Amino acid sequence: MGTSTSFRSPPVTRWRAFTTALTSGASIERVRSELFNAGNEWETALASDAVAAYAALLLDLYNSMPDRLRSGERPEGVLQAVATAAKTDRLVETGSAAEAMAERAFVRLLMRTSGGGGSLSQLTSSEAAQQFVAQRGTPNRFVSEYLAELLGQYARHATAREAGRITEAVPEAKVSDTRRLTREIAIAAAKVGSQVEVDGTTLPAIRNNWASLVAEAFAKGTRVRV
Repeated sequence: MGTSTSFRSPPVTRWRAFTTALTSGASIERVRSELFNAGNEWETALASDAVAAYAALLLDLYNSMPDRLRSGERPEGVLQAVATAAKTDRLVETGSAAEAMAERAFVRLLMRTSGGGGSLSQLTSSEAAQQFVAQRGTPNRFVSEYLAELLGQYARHATAREAGRITEAVPEAKVSDTRRLTREIAIAAAKVGSQVEVDGTTLPAIRNNWASLVAEAFAKGTRVRV
């Protein structure tokens, strides 16, 4: 990634506020606020129908994933097949950075839910199915957790592309420091997503309401406690 400006945030006021907060030692809450305040175009992109299709697909997987896992030889293979099918679904377009984030968030949520916080490779297919049932929560919560994972991916992308500025501002900063900061901001962004309440758990409801859920998350993300 280096320090090439081609990988950095657009040179506009709202993104300058984010990079200033990021490189000046501001609190994680302040950095998170500037991140969501800056991301008008990202809000639009993450609210797209292509991203909403992943959220809607999770409703089907909420019920069908345990049986898919049980019938598979290895849980990793089942997840790979599900991810491949999602990419080739006629309702899911590919090509944009937002859709790449949507795919990563989709896979990470399924891995985390099936793995129960541990390594999926250490579980049998039956054990992974049991973990999925134990960890998935309600359908509403499952979709909310996807939104949380998606916003965490957004935060990682926006922060990681400023790694060069961080080391320029703080020459003694180590790679591990930058990674830690990126992780903390991603956790803060994901927490915002998990606080958004999802109403209506039918495929049409999720697809129709997705943009408003993303908008609510971005509005929550800009707030700073006084």
